[in-house]
Amino acid sequence: MIPTFFKGSTDVKDMLQDLVDDGLIGIQGGRVEVRKRLSELDALLRREGLRGYNTATSINHPDTEIGVAFYMDLFTFNEARASLLRGYELLNRQPVR
Repeated sequence: MIPTFFKGSTDVKDMLQDLVDDGLIGIQGGRVEVRKRLSELDALLRREGLRGYNTATSINHPDTEIGVAFYMDLFTFNEARASLLRGYELLNRQPVR
């Protein structure tokens, strides 16, 4: 499975259903933009009463910042991170590290 990636400019309401359905999404863009979206996504999850999601981390990839949002009952942090890195590199036709 290649995870769904969203641009940092995407509204978090548009990200929520994919996160709930798949348990993992990536947000790509600039560092400030990505971290702002992760914070907004966390606030939306709380407002909706959805628990068990981690939205606290981003990966500094050489090409972009990748925000990591995942459901902790389905993925560990390392699994989520590895899946997003693999997915990003496959989507962008870069060698998988």
